[in-house]
Amino acid sequence: MYLYMQQEGVEPDNYTFVSLLKACGNISNLDLGQALHDNIQSRSLACDVFIGTTLISMYGKCGASLEAENVFLKLPAKNLVTWNSMLSAYVEGGQAERALHLYRQMLDECMTRNPETLLIAIQACNLLASKNDSELHQENKVIALEIGHTLHSEARRMNFIQDSHIGNTLLSLYGRCNSVTKGENVFSCLSGYEVISWTALISMYVECSQGTKALHAYTKMQMEGVSPNQQTVVSALQACCVLKHEGDIFEEQSSSLEIGRALHEDAQRSFTDLDTFVCTTLIGLYAKCGEILEAENVFCVLAHHTVVQWNGMLSAYVEQGQGRKALHCYRQLCDSGLHPDQGTFIIALQACNILLEEMEDASFIEQYGAKYNVHGVGQALHADAKKAGLASDVVVGTGLITMYSKCGTIREAETTFAGLSKHNMVAWNAMLSAYVNQGQGIKALCLYIHLKRTLPLLNFVTIICILQACSGVGSLENCWQLHFAALTAGHDAEGFLASTLIHTYGNCGDTEDALAVLSGLTRPIIASWNSCIAGYGAVGNALSSWHLFEESQLTCNEATHATFTSLLAACSHGGLVDEGISVFKYMKEEFLLKPFTNQYVTLIDLIGRSGNFSMTEEVIYNVPDNCSLSFWMCLLSACCLHGNSELGELAFNHAINLQSEEPTPYVLMANLCYRKMAFNESHAAGH
Repeated sequence: MYLYMQQEGVEPDNYTFVSLLKACGNISNLDLGQALHDNIQSRSLACDVFIGTTLISMYGKCGASLEAENVFLKLPAKNLVTWNSMLSAYVEGGQAERALHLYRQMLDECMTRNPETLLIAIQACNLLASKNDSELHQENKVIALEIGHTLHSEARRMNFIQDSHIGNTLLSLYGRCNSVTKGENVFSCLSGYEVISWTALISMYVECSQGTKALHAYTKMQMEGVSPNQQTVVSALQACCVLKHEGDIFEEQSSSLEIGRALHEDAQRSFTDLDTFVCTTLIGLYAKCGEILEAENVFCVLAHHTVVQWNGMLSAYVEQGQGRKALHCYRQLCDSGLHPDQGTFIIALQACNILLEEMEDASFIEQYGAKYNVHGVGQALHADAKKAGLASDVVVGTGLITMYSKCGTIREAETTFAGLSKHNMVAWNAMLSAYVNQGQGIKALCLYIHLKRTLPLLNFVTIICILQACSGVGSLENCWQLHFAALTAGHDAEGFLASTLIHTYGNCGDTEDALAVLSGLTRPIIASWNSCIAGYGAVGNALSSWHLFEESQLTCNEATHATFTSLLAACSHGGLVDEGISVFKYMKEEFLLKPFTNQYVTLIDLIGRSGNFSMTEEVIYNVPDNCSLSFWMCLLSACCLHGNSELGELAFNHAINLQSEEPTPYVLMANLCYRKMAFNESHAAGH
């Protein structure tokens, strides 16, 4: 119509421009909106408060908050609608902090506020609380809750609290901030309980992981004659997922699966077509409950599949550890003509990781083959992500870094990291973990130095990663720095952090600081004791390791396989054969722990090096049938050292039965035969 007016030479007036700008905002046509703005400026109409306000609203709906701000600042006069439009533009542009700052400015200028003003300000708090990609996520929630509580008080004082829009938005905020009691107070003050309000209450309970309360609210809603809509059903199904996570505790011990099935049946009776979100949530619930066939049935009966539903099915397979099916599902999605989104790539990369984890206990050659195959799939996913313009996305990129790291292709992980559009803490940690997992501690420490310049305050995961790198390369100075950084950042040196610090100090040969950290713990967990025991063992102080073990029994009366692995390693480093045998027996007889293969390997290495083959034969007699190649290789090495050809032949036969293609047993056996032949020749010459 506007183009037709131009062709006919009809001059638009103020009201025409307002209508046209509203239309541009409704269809998010920024180009036409900017063209109208230029036309308005050429006619000196931009200072008109109605046109200016509509321009702000249009730019806000088009996601151009900077342009909206420019219009706002240039307006000579502003009314309440103008302020609300600017607040809304900030919220629509994802700029929660700016919106709340503007609201503060309204208060400072004693501006009148209406229910819409408060509603938008509460929406800004919601936006701030939901910023998951922020490094200050928890702090943002605290700030959002504090401001939201103030806005709640203002709404009550101004008699706006019964407004359902304000109430529902407050419920959403309190849910995100895990403040159930305040949310329940809001709900009790609402003037009428419509389905939207009930849905907001149920969603709040789900957000706060209170599945039982959510389902009680769903039941009460229906008892009061309010029929659920499809969003209510989604929230109730999500409550079932929460219950499944909590352990299926609900009235009369009904399981979350049974409740989910009942909700599914009710929804089918109530609605002609189930929407995308209901179906996707059903797929997720059935997958969590291990009913993958039911998840597939929900998916298959759908007439049309959206990317969201494909992602739901992909997640279902990943949830059940079915990596191959998930990747096959990804291929079907692509073949259907749909384009994978960020979520699709993340789930597909998780499927790759599942395939790699399945091969962790396989032989070296089998693991190599699996890594080669998964690496090829990962590269194909990377190529697809590039086509979709998502390879530089920080979330997808982080998934690619993790996948490449697990495949052992660190250079591709580095290239992916360098190509990210931005680097958040999760991406930094993924790259650090990649270096640590590949034994490249020096590179991890170099990255840490660069990271310190970018982000002075490190989070818990980062500190753990760098400590592991320090442990690998024996960097005591960096360990001291990280210990200080952890305390400065407010991380208590307890639990896992304490165990990692003790382990790192021990690996750096600083048993004094390791013991100091242990002594400073109020209630040391067994992992912390284990780390300190291992530290003393690594420097050859087996006696101190044993004393620490005895002390740990007085404190926590607990021991794990890791405890005895550390004690055996300490005995091995110190060459304490009798003590090592005692530790092994103590583990089996006192703690009833079945020895792991690596513990048998340490014991046979200790006894074998001493040349005590009578004791070695006793160990062999008790060793499990599925003992690893490393056990027989260790025994074969000891036989070579001491020239025991009979036991050596036994070890050789077991080794080649396990892996006939491994060359090392043949080399060791050849050396043993050569030694035996040389000994026989020498003995014959002596006669």
